Amino acid sequence: MDALIQRQEAATIFMKAAKKLRMPEIDTLNAQITGEVNDSSKQRVKAIVALELFGPEVTKTKIGVDYHAKQNMLRKEAATLISEAIFKLAP
Repeated sequence: MDALIQRQEAATIFMKAAKKLRMPEIDTLNAQITGEVNDSSKQRVKAIVALELFGPEVTKTKIGVDYHAKQNMLRKEAATLISEAIFKLAP
């Protein structure tokens, strides 16, 4: 089943995968984000935005990027996001 998850949940899964792959720089990635994001997910969303792992569904402004963290995405979309992130960060 391809259930929905929130975009910030996908960011959390990505961060866990990155840490398992021993990518310490993941905690230092930073970006200006706007919009509603759970406090516990902010650094994770900042990392996704810093790596530009998003499509046209986000909103870019002069003050930052609204990742629409609380919107749902399909698990297969999250898997694609995580896969692309790993390829970007792999040495």
